[in-house]
Amino acid sequence: MSVGFAFLHIISFEMVLVAGQTPCKLSEIAVQQNFDIKKFMGVWYEIEWISPTYNDGGDAWVNYYHVYREGEYGVVTGYYSGKDPKSEQCFFGGHALLKTETDPAKLTLYQEGRKVQNDYWILETDYTNYAVAYSCIERNSSHSDTCKTSRSWMWGRGTSLPADVITSTRTKFANLCMNMTNILVTDFVGDGSWTPHARFTTRFNAIVCIVCALVLAVQH
Repeated sequence: MSVGFAFLHIISFEMVLVAGQTPCKLSEIAVQQNFDIKKFMGVWYEIEWISPTYNDGGDAWVNYYHVYREGEYGVVTGYYSGKDPKSEQCFFGGHALLKTETDPAKLTLYQEGRKVQNDYWILETDYTNYAVAYSCIERNSSHSDTCKTSRSWMWGRGTSLPADVITSTRTKFANLCMNMTNILVTDFVGDGSWTPHARFTTRFNAIVCIVCALVLAVQH
């Protein structure tokens, strides 16, 4: 399950390292080679993710997914949606992926409303089935090449993935110095009426306009 403590799951917690491990160097984290952002567009469902701190999943979001599309000026905008299982309320908001000059796979996630930017690196993807993402939210003050607060995600084009893909991705999570006891599985419940479809079109287009304007303002 995925914890809904904040917008886009990105909030500041202190990362708990597996006993005996040292912080991974950010400069040594491998990302997807020859990343093609156009192929990355569309719907991604959150399969699993790693929280920086322990959570029993009791107040976790369900039915969580992201949608991306490339708009004007090459800005990638989109929305996220999910459901709070306690209140039974669905939520919906906007975000954008900003390209960086360092590497096509090392994106920046811009949050609508909060005007916060965080690393959002695509470590691995085949574009049609799965993707693995990593975000360093806060670097260590004494060593900027290591991460103090981070999160990792396993995304799928559908609401489930084959066991071999999940096993491989969990190995990649472990190699990021993440605490594997904090891994959470996102549940997808209901009759599927929550999935992305035409009823979001008008609202999505409005969010795209807002986010695009904010992103362009930030970049300039």
